[in-house]
Amino acid sequence: MQTRFIWILIVFILSVASTSCDLFRRSNIDNKEKAIQKEKKKRQKQDTILYQKALKQHMKNQSKETRKAMKQSMREAKRNREHKPEPFYLRWYKKWFREKPQQKDKG
Repeated sequence: MQTRFIWILIVFILSVASTSCDLFRRSNIDNKEKAIQKEKKKRQKQDTILYQKALKQHMKNQSKETRKAMKQSMREAKRNREHKPEPFYLRWYKKWFREKPQQKDKG
């Protein structure tokens, strides 16, 4: 009787010890993932800042007339893009998979 109790106790202790190790590993992994995400955000922010600086420098390198022409062409491109319809495959997808209106019961 006592040997069964000892074996059950040993199995219980080992199972509790193994699950507690998993908890420590999970929290460690979560902390690493958070650190990676934080670093990724920081890099993205730096990249956008560097990109904006490069754009400003590019504009400064151009003559006044060229800058004016660049701005004008950018406005025209924006105007032309705004009035384009959606691609046909998106329209088909919306048509096929849109939600069906529910019919009211007449009874």
